[in-house]
Amino acid sequence: MGTNYYLVNDKTCDTCGQHLQPEQIHIGKQSAGWKFLFAPYSPEQVYCFGDWVDFLMKSRDKGLKIMDEYGKEKTLYEFLGNLICAQYRRPALRTHHTDKIDSHGYRFSKTWDFS
Repeated sequence: MGTNYYLVNDKTCDTCGQHLQPEQIHIGKQSAGWKFLFAPYSPEQVYCFGDWVDFLMKSRDKGLKIMDEYGKEKTLYEFLGNLICAQYRRPALRTHHTDKIDSHGYRFSKTWDFS
């Protein structure tokens, strides 16, 4: 069982006030017993943990939010704190053949299949 995390833009239209269609970028998934698995995301050249941190900080400054799949919002620092703790709390032995590991040991999926 795991929890997916998304970067969400749920703003309203400045002109009419209607809720705009949320834009979602899949950040990744945290599963019990596994280190966090980042989703593949290349439009912003996000390929390692440092790139994700930069991207999330810029996104926060633009008003985007980090949400889990159950609709609970996470602050950037709460999300990163939990992710970093899980990174060092979990053994490095459990990886999948579709993972890429960056120089700091963070896992990145090479496929969109998160099942």
